[in-house]
Amino acid sequence: MDCHSCGKQIEADSHFCRLCGAAQRPLADVKNTPGDAGSVKGSSELWPFWFMGGLLLVAVLMVLAFNQGDPSSAPPSVTATTDTPDNLAAVDGLAAVDSLNPSESLVNAEAVTPTAPPEPWTYSTTEDKVRGATSYFASTTSTNSVELDAPYDGGSTLRMTVRKSPAHGADVILLLSSGQLLCRAYDGCYATVRFDREPAERVELVEASDNSSDTVFVSEARPFITKLKKAKRVIVELEIYEAGRPQFEFDIAGLKWGH
Repeated sequence: MDCHSCGKQIEADSHFCRLCGAAQRPLADVKNTPGDAGSVKGSSELWPFWFMGGLLLVAVLMVLAFNQGDPSSAPPSVTATTDTPDNLAAVDGLAAVDSLNPSESLVNAEAVTPTAPPEPWTYSTTEDKVRGATSYFASTTSTNSVELDAPYDGGSTLRMTVRKSPAHGADVILLLSSGQLLCRAYDGCYATVRFDREPAERVELVEASDNSSDTVFVSEARPFITKLKKAKRVIVELEIYEAGRPQFEFDIAGLKWGH
């Protein structure tokens, strides 16, 4: 028979051409047994694939060997993070900052107006319908209190009121929140007063016309009011029943009084 590849005359039962080595029938018909000529010849046809596979394997091994010797090519290490309270707080803090709306959280310092301290004086008026005139009042309370014994347990404060009324004229009234002021007309009634850093002075007092034990009046009201308008602080010492002569302090700056 003729060779399918080279066309030369070969034996009729040949599996391969003895001249060019080409297979003369499908390889599936060739037995893969040791010493079989067909097996040797079939394997020789696959050598290009084995050769390329060997080259690829060598190349892979060379790349792996190079990467192991070069520290810079090693994959980045992963550091485990422990969720400690500090770490969680830091993460929460960053999340809170990221979630802030700048228009809501950031305040322009120039736009912030400082809150003014409260005025020490409060003002009020009443109408005297009989005389057809207005009565004016300015009041302030001592910044400290005095602890009294029973039955006046608790802190007692002193309230100072400047009054201008059509019936009584100008007055300065001292009212004790609890306790009894001792103002005996027969042996004199007075308070010791100090404006700012001025020397202490004695101020005559007058008891209330209804004999109230918690209220007294400054005898010379107008000079006292003039000093109140100029001073920032005043201390008043006066006698209280079974409490000696305690002192009451007042912040009086900014008295607005033109009556």
